Amino acid sequence: MVHETKELKFPLIFKAVDTSGSRGIIRVDNNNDFKNAMEYVRAATKLDYFIIEEFLIGDEFGAQAYVQDGKVEFILPHGDYVFTGETGVPVGHYAPFELDEVIINDIKEQLKKAVKALGLNNCAINADFMLADNKPYVLEIGGRSGATCLAELTSIYYDFDYYEKMIRVSLGEKVDFSSNKTIPNASKLLISNKDGIIVDQGIQGNIKKNVVEIQFDYKKGDHIKKFQVGPDRIGHIITKGKTLKETNQLLEETINQIYVNVE
Repeated sequence: MVHETKELKFPLIFKAVDTSGSRGIIRVDNNNDFKNAMEYVRAATKLDYFIIEEFLIGDEFGAQAYVQDGKVEFILPHGDYVFTGETGVPVGHYAPFELDEVIINDIKEQLKKAVKALGLNNCAINADFMLADNKPYVLEIGGRSGATCLAELTSIYYDFDYYEKMIRVSLGEKVDFSSNKTIPNASKLLISNKDGIIVDQGIQGNIKKNVVEIQFDYKKGDHIKKFQVGPDRIGHIITKGKTLKETNQLLEETINQIYVNVE
């Protein structure tokens, strides 16, 4: 293993390739961490291999896209809210995500080449990027819609039902993905900082009209986990607005109205 990674610089990322929700991904700072890291990844994967990458320091973001009949119909870059644990885990997203035109063009070129190389067609695309030294790097890409409210983000932003369009393509229909409207929106997961039983949860005060959705995944009496990876979520909030600033402000105000008491 040391010989195989000698050309890479620490820190490294060990990454399972058949999981989601940031499972099977761990940072490795030196050779002494290899054994524990390998056991961690192997416990999460069904395959007999995984990948090793250099750890990048920068701003993580993503993009949603759709490819239909070999054509990429749209590419929607979005910002990520990231929780830092064993590795960075997205706990929310927002759009629009303002980037320089040169970076946007680079993202589009990389994504289209990845779609072609992977042979992806008639499917949603979920891509994760890292912006390091003002250059975008592909972290991973998959032929599916993103989770953590990303299908909802796409629906709200383009003002169409993204779920419906994905289903119609899967049924063999030719679908129009064009949109003349864009709506800023944002979302965040509800998470817990400890394991335990929910003894009480709810919403304080009145909810404003541009709060699109508040969802609790568990009920009183359920056991929940301390947040480490995506599936540890306990709910989510989605907001929209005339501007991204207004949207994010409403998101934080709404989060402060939510309570989940855990013992």
